Amino acid sequence: MSFEPSMLPQILPEYYRRLFPFKPLCKWLSYSEKASSYFAQREFAFILEDDVHLRYRSFNDVLEFEKELCKISPYKLDIGAVYNHRPKDNKKFTDFRATERELVFDIDLTDYDGIRRCCSEANICRKCWRWITTAMKVLDYLLKEHFGFEHRLWVFSGRRGVHCWVADSQARKLTNVGRSAVAEYLSLISGDQKVVTIASKKGFVHPMIEDAYRLIMESGEVDKMIVEQGWLNSEQGLLPLLEGCTDVNVRNELNSIISELVSVETVEQRWQALRIKLDKIKRNEMAKDGVELCQAASSGAMNHFRGFVLQHTYPRLDVNVSTGTNHLLKSPFCIHPKTGCVAVPITLAQATHLNLETLPRVDRLMSELSKVRHDEEQTKNRKVLGNEQHPSSDRIVQEQKTCIFLKNPHLALDNGIGHSIGGWADRARAQGRDGERVQKRDRERCCPNGATQP
Repeated sequence: MSFEPSMLPQILPEYYRRLFPFKPLCKWLSYSEKASSYFAQREFAFILEDDVHLRYRSFNDVLEFEKELCKISPYKLDIGAVYNHRPKDNKKFTDFRATERELVFDIDLTDYDGIRRCCSEANICRKCWRWITTAMKVLDYLLKEHFGFEHRLWVFSGRRGVHCWVADSQARKLTNVGRSAVAEYLSLISGDQKVVTIASKKGFVHPMIEDAYRLIMESGEVDKMIVEQGWLNSEQGLLPLLEGCTDVNVRNELNSIISELVSVETVEQRWQALRIKLDKIKRNEMAKDGVELCQAASSGAMNHFRGFVLQHTYPRLDVNVSTGTNHLLKSPFCIHPKTGCVAVPITLAQATHLNLETLPRVDRLMSELSKVRHDEEQTKNRKVLGNEQHPSSDRIVQEQKTCIFLKNPHLALDNGIGHSIGGWADRARAQGRDGERVQKRDRERCCPNGATQP
């Protein structure tokens, strides 16, 4: 059953009051700093119905934040930068400016509409989700290995993409110029721009392109995308291999390869034939297995093939999201107003096997909660026999509140804010007799691994 956005005014207050993880989220955004000197200077934006923005909201502590969010129950919650003054006092200071903010990236499937054939615009399916998993694998590797960033949190956007929050201290303190430099380094494609000229410029292939290409080919996702998207289904479908090729000799060589592939029966066989001829990674794998290979294509043709693969699979970034320190981005665990889906953190492993149909949706969550209330009433009416003990109603509700996020193994979070969500589940299960122990543990516990200050 599809989500009905008109239900939000009735559902959101209950969601914020019962299910939103205020303490873990605020702990993550504090980075072990005192709330008065860091969290209190963080901007939050409440987006109401009809896209009305209430910007520069700030709060002294988590309790004040929780009270205001439950009171207003915005359609969407955005997180902004940390400022040199409290955002709510921004009009009092002429030097009001953003000082810190996580380095963020936005991957949206609409940016792939020129090449995806399974869906378009806001629609997504398991086939086009492969672009998301590929983007996550490539960007996560490059952010770690090429920039040294250790603390990366991936969050499902709630509709058709993912967001990446890089929380290292060095990343948070980057200027707009520094953010632009990182984003430009990682960007190969803008719109329908071809990357082939970058891949083969002066015969030199940049290590970043080499790494990205290797990760894409080794992931196996491109092998499935070739078939699912039908890029090589006909002679006309092979013509993109020639686009952007200005070298006459390389173009003639590719034309010759294409003419041979037209007679190949299946798409899978065409793709494998292309890889055997033009993909150095595939040839090396086969050589290790002792397979006798045909003559390889020229280095120019191989570079052009690399460009074709990158053009169809490399992450397409919304650079504007990454370059501004004061740019707003949707908070983890808020609700997408059009789909009703919760913006849940996911790991790379989870993303690969993610079932889009089972992602948490706010109306389903509230339905589960209503069922628990019904079961709770039945439990109250049961007769306690002997020394048998029944869970308290609070504990039943709390366990249900947590299990809706954790009942599916692929949503069990083990990175970044995920540790906080695990803690959320622990606290819920420990209500009652273990409450004091849990409170003590929370006081002593440091911030989650994926979001601490290095």
